Amino acid sequence: ATAEETPLDRSIAVDEALMMGLRLREGVDAARFEAVTGAALESPEALDPARVERMIRDGLLVRKGGALAATAHGRKVLNALLAALRT
Repeated sequence: ATAEETPLDRSIAVDEALMMGLRLREGVDAARFEAVTGAALESPEALDPARVERMIRDGLLVRKGGALAATAHGRKVLNALLAALRT
């Protein structure tokens, strides 16, 4: 049972969804991300599109259909990757 629920503001919801989703091989599903956070996954409100593209070129992220996923190398440096995506 849930004793207490605290609603998250959008920024925290985005951070949490990215942190949890990028740990998975299948990555962050764009439709689910938007349903949970209220923001489109690759929108400037959630992520800096230029940084996403740079991380894809650097081999840290990949697009998998409707998802954004960390590569094997990206998962090894996930904390730094997450910090770079959101700052």
